[in-house]
Amino acid sequence: KFGAEKGNEYLSVFSKLMRQILEFSREKFISIDDEVETLTNYLQMQQMLHQDKFTYQIEVDENLATDMEGIPPMFAQPIIENALEHGLFHKSAENHIHIAFQKLNDQQIKLTISDNGTGFQNAQSEVNHQSLSTVITRERLEILEKQTQQKTAYQAQNMLDALGKVMGAKVELDLPLVAV
Repeated sequence: KFGAEKGNEYLSVFSKLMRQILEFSREKFISIDDEVETLTNYLQMQQMLHQDKFTYQIEVDENLATDMEGIPPMFAQPIIENALEHGLFHKSAENHIHIAFQKLNDQQIKLTISDNGTGFQNAQSEVNHQSLSTVITRERLEILEKQTQQKTAYQAQNMLDALGKVMGAKVELDLPLVAV
């Protein structure tokens, strides 16, 4: 799949991503800039692996001081990975992931990850099945609430068109926002 040049580019992005993950896994909060950079590296690596079979957009609320405000790291990546593996690559149309960071107030941020894939019911073999990443995300949110005394939220749903046909999936997380 890769020639030498493309292989070197992939290894460079992969190495940087691994360093970021190792560094940020030790932190309770990282700047929004750092989270966006990590997600960008992850998505670029996935694009290389999957020969650009999807596009992505990361949108950051202009009311966020992205270098001075922080969020808990690595909440978006497992959700994006699920979207790629279970939703987007099971359809033939143009695949797209949208990630948005929206400031709710001085202490909370909404992280939204949406895609135009097959949705949740089609991605799971059992109706009541919860992915491991969903279980881990919910557990992390419970721990975060106890540590910060701030409310968190997790909502996952299919996006439907006017006729009720699944047009994709959307996950929303309300996370603590702190000064870093």
